[in-house]
Amino acid sequence: MDSDQPDRPRKARHRAHNWPARSPAVLLRLSNEEKASIEAAAAAAQLTPTGYAAKAAASAGQRPVV
Repeated sequence: MDSDQPDRPRKARHRAHNWPARSPAVLLRLSNEEKASIEAAAAAAQLTPTGYAAKAAASAGQRPVV
């Protein structure tokens, strides 16, 4: 269509919303050496650095049953 009028604005596409929208996050600040250590350990465990750090943090809070 050749027209001098601008196109009508598109309507927003509906999408499903999950609640909560995002899971909680934790920010770690590491030295270059600490980061390299986590990356190496994660690679050896076949995990991403984020996944490795999450597993390590979760397991640190568990105490063995005596």
